[in-house]
Amino acid sequence: MLKVFQRLGYFPKLSDIPNLVLNHVRTCLKLSDEIVLGYENSKTMYRHRIAIREYLKVNPFDKNARHFCAESIYKSAQVMDNPADLINVAIGELVKERYELPGFNTLDRLVARIRTLVNQKLFSLVISRLDDEYIQKLNDLLSSESVEKRSP
Repeated sequence: MLKVFQRLGYFPKLSDIPNLVLNHVRTCLKLSDEIVLGYENSKTMYRHRIAIREYLKVNPFDKNARHFCAESIYKSAQVMDNPADLINVAIGELVKERYELPGFNTLDRLVARIRTLVNQKLFSLVISRLDDEYIQKLNDLLSSESVEKRSP
């Protein structure tokens, strides 16, 4: 679990750990192939996770990490729009601040919410700077005559 966490930044399911990694650790520790990866007691697994976080000086992804992550995404969303770029910013900031990485869906939902918020603010700003005549011209572009089937 330590080696996988060091590489990934989160704790994957035990079944998702590749055999190549398991075999490498077995070889380094001179363990038999008969030893199976797993925990008889889930409490032991949670204690191991706590010990690994303490050893690596990494904080779990909690409310503070979510808030920090949201702030970094919000700042970046002012100048970039691609969700993948915003997710990468969030991951980079979480790693830099020594937080455990959350699941992809957590970051994806957070980015989607924040992008919507930032884009709505930008749209509102643009609309507030337009006069009524220009707004009417834009609205006319969206309506098409049934005969022409094309807007101006």
